[in-house]
Amino acid sequence: MMACKKPLAHTNFAHPFEFIWTKANFNLRAEVQRNYLSYGWWVIEPLLYMIVYYVVFGILLNRGGENFTVFLITGLIPWMWFSKSVTSCSNSILAGQNLMLQIGLPTIFFPLIALLQVSIKQLPVFLIAIVFIWSQGFSPDIYWWGLVPVLIVQTMLTITFACTVAAIIPFIRDLGYLVPTGLTLLMFLSGVFYDYRSIAAGWQDVFLLNPFAFLLKCYRDIFISATTPDFSVLTYWGIAGAIGCVLVFFSYQRLRYVYPRIVME
Repeated sequence: MMACKKPLAHTNFAHPFEFIWTKANFNLRAEVQRNYLSYGWWVIEPLLYMIVYYVVFGILLNRGGENFTVFLITGLIPWMWFSKSVTSCSNSILAGQNLMLQIGLPTIFFPLIALLQVSIKQLPVFLIAIVFIWSQGFSPDIYWWGLVPVLIVQTMLTITFACTVAAIIPFIRDLGYLVPTGLTLLMFLSGVFYDYRSIAAGWQDVFLLNPFAFLLKCYRDIFISATTPDFSVLTYWGIAGAIGCVLVFFSYQRLRYVYPRIVME
């Protein structure tokens, strides 16, 4: 048995990114094989959310307006990437305890695998959303290059937040029940389906202190307003996200030998 354990550990530690990529793809294939519509659910699910929010806010509450469909897409698609990342990561360490205990897999691998799975599923959704926005008359221009730093910043902030939640839940397992409620609150506080300029002027700057509300503003600045996002604030959140990723990594390193004991309790 020891002879089997050693090469597995060697493979995982020598090629961590290859292992994370392989495991994420394996999980995705296993997931789609359980569904009749296979990969179709990657697009159908966000489309259903889109329809529900459009009917409720655009038609029933009459909160839409011109180009509301594009406005909704530019908020909903980035939000779903973040929300699904946090949800998938939240219990990833507890779900991966067998691999952790059997082959000594580093704990941070589990949330990173979950993050990669969600990102792979969201990539075609992003591409379809961009094509749809283009079809609505918002043609690509030089401002679309602003998507690169915005996506990088969102990636770093998502890694920081999702991995932090995943790191805490094994110690406070009741927190897992609060994650959906917290994400729902954050969604309403981020302007996914309403314009932040519709709230009182005195609260708008406070509202944009929420990093995700600011990121949604950046997406809409690029796609709808055809302007550059506020790079000074974006740089600030980029630095915060980078520092957060480093702190998360070192925290997982320090707790590496603590988690096997915690997950068994």
